[in-house]
Amino acid sequence: FRKIFMNFSDRLDYLKKVSTDKKVLHVGCCGLIKKLKDPNEKRSHIHVLIESVANELYGLDIDIEELHEMRQMGHSNLYYADIQNGYPPELKNQKFDVVFFGNMFNYLTNPIKLLSDTKDFLKPGGKVVITVNNSLSVKSFIRLILNKNDPAFHHHVFNYSPKTSQELLKKANARNVKLSYCWHGPDIFYKQTKKSKFLTFLLKNFIRNNNLSDTIILEFQL
Repeated sequence: FRKIFMNFSDRLDYLKKVSTDKKVLHVGCCGLIKKLKDPNEKRSHIHVLIESVANELYGLDIDIEELHEMRQMGHSNLYYADIQNGYPPELKNQKFDVVFFGNMFNYLTNPIKLLSDTKDFLKPGGKVVITVNNSLSVKSFIRLILNKNDPAFHHHVFNYSPKTSQELLKKANARNVKLSYCWHGPDIFYKQTKKSKFLTFLLKNFIRNNNLSDTIILEFQL
């Protein structure tokens, strides 16, 4: 496993780099749709970011209303899918350079099966990119202490750490795995609050343990 450190802005640059001039499938393409309505945040909405550099972009999501909103905003190739039940028929003959899952693997009951299904939609040499919340992050421990529970992850089916995410990929027979860590403080907005910037600075410069980062990024082939 090759390990890479990133901060939040680096994460955006990474997603642009891996998507540039590629045919990309973005699974879980809606999310934080309020960003699209804020001029200061629109450029950091992941789907818009990928759309700005990809050769061709498709999106899947389970939220029908948000898919409709995004279509109304001019975004195309968007399809409804409960991905746990398989890919939609509209993609039957499609192959992609990159399939990106943004912070949604925590909700899946059978991630191994999904990765097995995904293999059929990859071009030769195609990559899968997954981002997941790190259950061992400093942020989650702080919330646990202050709130006596874990509000960040209470709705997740599975929680991932750097170790368990690597075990998942081993069971999926993933190849050429790159593991990256991302620190981004208490929020993931491009224009961060002073509190967020300060906490991000402290985490990056004093914790010095990537196993406690906010987000895990996995890039691999199947």
